[in-house]
Amino acid sequence: MGPAAQARTDELRRVIGDAAATAAQRQAAREELVRLLMSPSAAGKTVAPLPPRAAIDPVPPARAPTPAQATPPPAITPVAPPVRATLPVPDGKGGTVVPQGKTAVDPRTGATLVDVGNGWVDPATGRFVPK
Repeated sequence: MGPAAQARTDELRRVIGDAAATAAQRQAAREELVRLLMSPSAAGKTVAPLPPRAAIDPVPPARAPTPAQATPPPAITPVAPPVRATLPVPDGKGGTVVPQGKTAVDPRTGATLVDVGNGWVDPATGRFVPK
């Protein structure tokens, strides 16, 4: 926008904001300002109202919500209590042996002892530990 168009724009804005201007003067200033802002080369042309736009497609009507289906509650699965660890067993020499299923472990040496029914046997040394 050139300096002449900028000066004319400022003058039209002052007319629009002037309380002493009549309604017709303000309306004429608005129309000229619109033409000037749309294209400075179209300053002398009249502004015709724009043709109406086409309406947008409306949203299709919403369907009514379906009632909630009653579903049976999930089946309850029985849960067994956790298996407690067996207590350490004294080995008769002041130590203990920790049973672990069919074997046992000597915590002092880390040796695995094999179950023989009424006790455990260390396969490496042949030592017997009664239950």
